[in-house]
Amino acid sequence: MNHKLKNERIRRRLVSILSCIVVFCTTYALILPAVTLERDDIVYYCGKEEHQHTDECYESPKDRPLCGLKEGEMVDGHVHDESCYKTEMVLDCLEDHEHTDACYKEEKTLVCDKEEGAQEHKHSSKCFLSTEPLCGKEVHTHSRECESNKGLKETKEDWEHSIPAKLKDTAAERMVQIALSQKDYKEVKENFELDEEGHEQYYTRYGEWYGRPYEDWNVMFVSFVLRYAGIKNEQIPYGHDWNEWIEDLTKKQLFADEGYLPKDGDLIFIKDKEDENVPDKEIRNYAGIVTDIENRKIVVGDLNGQVKEITLDDKEYETNAYVAMIESDAKDDVPADKEENDDNETNEEERPDEETGKEEANEEETDPIEFRMPEQFEIENEDFTLKLTPRVFDEDVQEENQEQTEEDSEETNEEGLKIKKFSLNEENIQDKIDAENELTKEELEQIAQANEEQKKEDEDKPLLTVQLEKIDEQAQTSEEEQAEIEQLKEQSLENVDQDNLLDLSFYKLRFFANDQEV
Repeated sequence: MNHKLKNERIRRRLVSILSCIVVFCTTYALILPAVTLERDDIVYYCGKEEHQHTDECYESPKDRPLCGLKEGEMVDGHVHDESCYKTEMVLDCLEDHEHTDACYKEEKTLVCDKEEGAQEHKHSSKCFLSTEPLCGKEVHTHSRECESNKGLKETKEDWEHSIPAKLKDTAAERMVQIALSQKDYKEVKENFELDEEGHEQYYTRYGEWYGRPYEDWNVMFVSFVLRYAGIKNEQIPYGHDWNEWIEDLTKKQLFADEGYLPKDGDLIFIKDKEDENVPDKEIRNYAGIVTDIENRKIVVGDLNGQVKEITLDDKEYETNAYVAMIESDAKDDVPADKEENDDNETNEEERPDEETGKEEANEEETDPIEFRMPEQFEIENEDFTLKLTPRVFDEDVQEENQEQTEEDSEETNEEGLKIKKFSLNEENIQDKIDAENELTKEELEQIAQANEEQKKEDEDKPLLTVQLEKIDEQAQTSEEEQAEIEQLKEQSLENVDQDNLLDLSFYKLRFFANDQEV
């Protein structure tokens, strides 16, 4: 009885296993055509034909032999050389004794099957073979990157159509307005590049605007909103790299103090909260714009690949910091192509005076810091290396030259570009020597001591450093600044080969001493 039950269980197991195999094979057979069809529908945008060299790629057509000879043409025949013979040692001794080397002689045997003399040429397969491929095709295998459609890009006109034509009065209102206008924008996954680790980086309009279309775009999204809301780079820096951007904001002391009550239009910095149930959870940082502080609404870019308006949930996100939006009602900084029409302009008296704003900004500047100059500044980037050699002037000479420069400037056209020119006055060395000879020993020691103290004081001063920063080429410049740039370009091109010039009009130099900009 037990034996029968055991056999029955074995039989049922076998039937179950066979059933699973049948189901798997049937399912796979049904989906295989669909999988094949899906792969056949792939479009490759690389513009190259998939090709691997075969034997046919090295064969010339039968009517074009590569040997350079005609069929039946008489050619110099073969002449036997050492390679045509086989040399071997043959026994040359008939005596019945133990043979030594002297009993053998060298004998050559012809092993070549070619005949000597002139012969008619006959084409063989060797006459049509090449060591280099003759097909004219490039070796190429389609990869994932070939599926990237690089034509799916936006122009400036395209993304500016997504921005409201009529912008609000205050900077904070414009920040909210533009951030909401970008809601639900998604990165273009059909247009991508592979990074060094093989990960796909997708295209965005914010990266295109910034000049880095295939990079992480959370910071570039916020910079985009700042730019089109009329916030200048000098007020709140733009950026693309998270760490560099945070450093720039910190240097400018833009982060609000602890206990700050945020308002609509402010920048907000959040990060994912850790989850005990997901120990390997990736914690990411985000920057966004506060759109509705009452209902805890913010807009964040690059949240799972798109711009989203989310409600802050303390269980999901942790708020780290805020940057308060500037209190300004002026629209002067809004890009020209997004300004309102004349019939919608507000009264000029309601806008803060531009010069007043400059005076207030100057009042907030920190006290100047003393520093020492290096012998040479050297700045490198991927395009060029810039070397600057500082020129040091005596204070009296500089003041004299400054007065002369101001006199020269008054004679120039008011719209012209005024360039300060300095020159070193020649010093009478003999007068200096005679003056030193008249000094007493004590006076000379006092001068030497003062020089040592001054030298030590100079060595204690921080060394001036320089950073090269690229200005947004799309940033709006005033008419006066644009006129100066154009005049400087014209002066640079006078009597100079234009190919030998490097256009630095969209770069600026920032000098720092002890992390303080000077």
